[in-house]
Amino acid sequence: MYAVAELSEMVGVSVTVLERTPTPLGLLRAGVAPDHEGTKLIGERFSRVLQRPNVECLFNVEVGRDVSVAELLIHHHAVICAVGAADDRKLGIPGEDLEGSVSAREFVAWYNGHPDYSDRHFDLSGKRAVVIGNGNVALDVARVLARPASAYEKTTMSDVALEALRGSAIEEVMVVGRRGQVFGAYSTAELLALERLPGVDLLAYPAEVSVTDEELVTAGLEESSFNFARRRGVIDAAARRTPVSPRRIIMRYRLKPTALIGEDAVRGVVLTEADGTSEAVETSLVIRAVGFRARSMPGIPFDSSAGIIPNDAGRIVDPDTGRPLPGLYCAGWVKRGPSGVIGTNRTDSAETVASLLEDLADGRVPQPVGSSTDFADLIRSRQPYLVDRAGWRRIEEAELGAGAATGRTRVKLLNSADLLKAARGA
Repeated sequence: MYAVAELSEMVGVSVTVLERTPTPLGLLRAGVAPDHEGTKLIGERFSRVLQRPNVECLFNVEVGRDVSVAELLIHHHAVICAVGAADDRKLGIPGEDLEGSVSAREFVAWYNGHPDYSDRHFDLSGKRAVVIGNGNVALDVARVLARPASAYEKTTMSDVALEALRGSAIEEVMVVGRRGQVFGAYSTAELLALERLPGVDLLAYPAEVSVTDEELVTAGLEESSFNFARRRGVIDAAARRTPVSPRRIIMRYRLKPTALIGEDAVRGVVLTEADGTSEAVETSLVIRAVGFRARSMPGIPFDSSAGIIPNDAGRIVDPDTGRPLPGLYCAGWVKRGPSGVIGTNRTDSAETVASLLEDLADGRVPQPVGSSTDFADLIRSRQPYLVDRAGWRRIEEAELGAGAATGRTRVKLLNSADLLKAARGA
């Protein structure tokens, strides 16, 4: 959407936006935590971008199923692949495929109302959940599990997730990192948010929160740095805190999950220290938040080892020769991997757009045979359930209207059938 915004501001440029699901905006809609309303405000700007007369919206269209990359290039000067990272990394340990072992990607998509996950069920009947990983996604998941459902009743959280959280028995969420607190990948803001949760104690184990000089050097940190001092202060306070609240989040460090225990479903996880000492933690829900990976796409080269599209400053390159493939570009997580925050994608897409414009000026962009108008007609002939700009506007009106009627920001439609009905005005 940053690339769409920049390109559509240029005189004489038209942009076609393709999206696999019936709704646009990617992780703004399906990834940002429901209680981060301020972060979601960028979506209002992007919604205005989609209303620009030189922007064609073609949603519920899948490249590789409804249209090929070659056909995109026949009708456009350039194609920017910005599909994100739709797969997740595995732990690679015994028991990982047991019921109750899930990825943070699935869980986040579920509570945010992504249509691919509207019918999922997560076992919240146990008293403890274990989250593997210590990035911002891990902390988001921990916060959602630890807070009562009432904290989310005015947000955009899925109604299905709200109902499940109302019946949740979870009292403790354990967040497990394989290295010391120096290497915590979460932001200071996300950590501070956990410390301030009403009715939830943030705890840590004193023996696990020590910081060594070697760790500081390896992490490139100075003990006196303000940001690190704040983070360390939060964790050290957590290690001294006496629990008094009905719910708690426990930050664990220097532990590696080595096995999930259970026959048909998870009953526990084995956590192992560097010296080989292990402990078995009882739980019926293990959520891995150890990173995302992009998926390969028909007609686009893919580096399966790195989990990204091979590229040079956003120019998609032939993996064998390293030479740019004319007219093909990429941006976002599929370009650089799952790193940074939402704003990072602005700089990332600007680099890609600059490469595209440089190639255009130098005559390295192929001339399309067909027009973007011809392309839209082609898609309409192939996808009878296409959602165009007017359809997306109707979905917005339906969700926002339902939210206004119930005192919420928005009530999301949770499956493709309902989304497509709303797009048709039904």
